[in-house]
Amino acid sequence: MSFNQHSPLSELHPSRYDWSIRVRAQSIWESRSKEKNEFRGFNVIFIDDSNVRIHAFIASNISHNYKDSLQEGALYRVYNFSVKRYNGDETYRAVRNSKHIYFNNDTKLIKDNGTGLRIHPQSFDFFALEDVQKMKKDNRFLIDVVGVIDVLPKKSLYQKDNAEKFNVKCTITDGRSYVNVTFFGQIGESLLDAMNTKSDEPVIMIIASAKIHEWKDEVSLTNFPATRVYLNSSHHSVRSIRKSLQDGTFYKTEMEIEDGAGLPKFTVKEILSLKEDYIDKKVQCKLTVKKVDQKVKWFAEYCIACDVDLELSGNKFKCPNCGKMKPYPDKRYQLITLCSDESGTIPVMWSDDEVTRLTGKTVYDFLADDVQDGESAYFPLPLKAFEKISCTFTLILKKENVVEGSNVYNAESVELINDKADMVLETTLCEDKSEEKRIETSATHSPVKNTTLSVKATELTIESNIHDKSPPTGKSSNKTRSRKTTETIDYDLEHAIPLGKRKSIKNEKYKNVRMHAFVPVFLMDKMQKMLHLGRMYCISNFQVKPLTAEDKWRSINIDRQILFTNQTKAKEIEEKDYFIAKNSFDFYDLADMKELSKQTTLLADVVGVVTKRDALRKINNRHGKEQLQVKMMISDGKSTLNVVLWDKMAEDFTRDIHKNKYEEPFILIIASGKVGMFREELDICNFSPTAYYINYNHHSVVQLRKIANDILKKSNNDSSIEKKSLRLMTVEDIKKVREDYIQQEVVCQVEIKHVEVCDAWYYLVCTSCYKQIDEEGGRLICKNCNNRFVPHPEKRFGICVLGKDNTGEINLLLMDRAIRSLFHKDVFELEEEYNGKFPSVFKKMEGGNYTVKLEVASFNIQDTDEMYIANDIHEGFDFQEPMEAEEYLQQPTEFSTGETSITTGSNIHLDNISTIGEGTS
Repeated sequence: MSFNQHSPLSELHPSRYDWSIRVRAQSIWESRSKEKNEFRGFNVIFIDDSNVRIHAFIASNISHNYKDSLQEGALYRVYNFSVKRYNGDETYRAVRNSKHIYFNNDTKLIKDNGTGLRIHPQSFDFFALEDVQKMKKDNRFLIDVVGVIDVLPKKSLYQKDNAEKFNVKCTITDGRSYVNVTFFGQIGESLLDAMNTKSDEPVIMIIASAKIHEWKDEVSLTNFPATRVYLNSSHHSVRSIRKSLQDGTFYKTEMEIEDGAGLPKFTVKEILSLKEDYIDKKVQCKLTVKKVDQKVKWFAEYCIACDVDLELSGNKFKCPNCGKMKPYPDKRYQLITLCSDESGTIPVMWSDDEVTRLTGKTVYDFLADDVQDGESAYFPLPLKAFEKISCTFTLILKKENVVEGSNVYNAESVELINDKADMVLETTLCEDKSEEKRIETSATHSPVKNTTLSVKATELTIESNIHDKSPPTGKSSNKTRSRKTTETIDYDLEHAIPLGKRKSIKNEKYKNVRMHAFVPVFLMDKMQKMLHLGRMYCISNFQVKPLTAEDKWRSINIDRQILFTNQTKAKEIEEKDYFIAKNSFDFYDLADMKELSKQTTLLADVVGVVTKRDALRKINNRHGKEQLQVKMMISDGKSTLNVVLWDKMAEDFTRDIHKNKYEEPFILIIASGKVGMFREELDICNFSPTAYYINYNHHSVVQLRKIANDILKKSNNDSSIEKKSLRLMTVEDIKKVREDYIQQEVVCQVEIKHVEVCDAWYYLVCTSCYKQIDEEGGRLICKNCNNRFVPHPEKRFGICVLGKDNTGEINLLLMDRAIRSLFHKDVFELEEEYNGKFPSVFKKMEGGNYTVKLEVASFNIQDTDEMYIANDIHEGFDFQEPMEAEEYLQQPTEFSTGETSITTGSNIHLDNISTIGEGTS
């Protein structure tokens, strides 16, 4: 027997290419441009044996290599691909993984025969239906939901573009909230056909990768090319809902919803005395609004992607988290009120959702009502109407409140206590001349259904015939559109082209000014003899010509150039007479590369620390021509950029770094590089005037050198530690390893002497980030995902055992993948089989001989903890070195150096297993 030889999807990272994974293709759809319906490539959602999902993209130029073998539901082994991080501005992503797979010319896709750990047919990342309304402004992701069909699907006809079209509408519920669903096209017809063949009720529907759509103030779910629908699936979420329907616990009454799920209720005085154990906890209190603070700005500009308020940088808003400039920022309420009860007074900040719900208006509605007064001078009348109203507040206590002394509390929800308050607010809204009805504060429709009818499982999907055209995908492709060459650009020397923020480099007027000069062909020989790189000259008798919009790829952002003529003279001057810097650069911030990639006028100067560098290699370009290439990544501490050197410059760079002993990490300047977008990633490559400088004597390099190690450390944390060869070690040797073995894997062969029986034999993980989640107020919350509610989490094994060999004993924590490889069942199956109790089958491991692959964690070395994480295991003492699929791995091109022409203990518990490390499965 041998260990699993394929990497889990949770361990993929961008720092290598020779990956090997075993996955199932859950869904496949074409990517097409919205305007011309041009085929861009194939999108695939892969899932592995741990139910981790990742998106993969196959570009159109290589899609023919995989078209015939792609099939939804099929198992594959995939070798040699790139792993890339999302830029952050992509829209309608089907998976909330921060990374995705990108196929290249070397990628191999081979159908798997099914030998190995079981991979389920589908994996989902469910959100509660109550979150749909909150997510309507966020177009970054599609959403997975599951619910009972409450209103049966119905077909409706409508006219569009002088043609008759139809849609299919229905309503689903998760027992607490209701959401309307509208399907268009084939998926709607398929749903009707499937429902017509069913007599079993209620039907439980899973909608994967649905698009949240708002039309005439109504939020609903609709289909996208990635959308798939499953009726009465065998998924554990459906089994859970079916069980709650049968025992009468599925539908939540209005009283149960408003009760706050048993949240503790405190007075102001009691809230002010709460300690550290209430950090991130929710509490309720009944307060009267004494005053609405009108001196504080009633709304805030914020970043939707990061969910943080923006900072004002100059006259622009900037996100302090992602660093992006926001010329047209989104706005949300930040209403601050002074609230009291008989024990005291506290400031309370109301959430945007609650103010919107209670007033029936967004920030933009109020700003539109009174634009003549200006945003800063106007304070909406309905917001003042909250004064003297009594409410029940659900407050979220933060560390700043209970530890650091902040008395401003954030209200997650606000409920008006009596009808009088409701009436006062309604009257104020009418006085504000609002014609819109205020949104209802509570729902009254709470039907109770109970059925024991048998239900037949049906899967309803769009036919995955990848040979046919799928509908346009909007922005489902990440490919950047090329700029139209017919566009013209105006230039003004005194007002430089606003192509992004420049780094602050102070130049006195008339010093370090750069200008491009052009030497006609007939003067080339003369000037080559006269001019030498790096020397100073006094040049006279030349012309100055304006540049036009047709002059592309300029090294300097000036709208004119020097033109040499027959009368031009150049006299060399001595270094001692004048001081002119040998080089002057016009550096762009790496964060602004995306704007530069959209234009064809300017080249760019950039500087950064080299955090990753590949060896020189040969590749075949899209025209079949062989080229030399060196790829690197540079960072300025905030942003990163790929650097690609081609052909002779790639050769020169390789010779240079082999010949000269440069201080590491390298700090690289690329002067006059061409910025572009390739396979969803920004890069800068060499062009005719491009030059590179390694560890150059420039103040920017000096500044970066001071923080270079921190930048490199941050980069290393983002990638994987270089793995040592897998070694068989005794228990005694394992306990002697030091820091160089942190995050390394080793093998030991032990007899399992004892299996610990406990109630916590599994733990819950978020379906978005795959980290452990906690229960708060009766709900499962993922703190890593901004405290999102996870309605149907994944469950993973975590079993503690004691192993022994002839050198000593070792405590092992057998993780999910290891347990599944032995017993071939997941947590849900064993939980059902043993009615939630500890499965007695695990005790059969006692007395058996096992070969275990374990990971040495930092706490094993630094905290001398003797509980080791076991990621893989098999019976017996057979140990085989992992087989590498060498025929599929890319081999770097060898290159000989030469002259260069460029002179430049057991205290690990399941309730705190998230501390073990990301990606453990």
